[in-house]
Amino acid sequence: MDYFDIEGIMLKTTINAYTYWNAKPKFLLDSDTEHLWVMYVIESGACDYSIAGQKGQAVRGDILVCPPGVPFARRVESPLSFHFFPFCVEQ
Repeated sequence: MDYFDIEGIMLKTTINAYTYWNAKPKFLLDSDTEHLWVMYVIESGACDYSIAGQKGQAVRGDILVCPPGVPFARRVESPLSFHFFPFCVEQ
């Protein structure tokens, strides 16, 4: 169990899995919807994304967080290395 403090709100979280992708040339799906929260920590490369109407390009040092049930559209722009963590947040 880990704790994250976001603007004074303490979140109790459990990381359910961990995957590291090295120089991934593309995502298998253009868009995906997970049943858990997911976090992508970008190590290198770039990808365009859209999460709940927020669009941008993620690069080294960026962290993307997508809530459960929300489509995450993405496209690799240059080979992408990233850490992937699906996690739960206790209410």
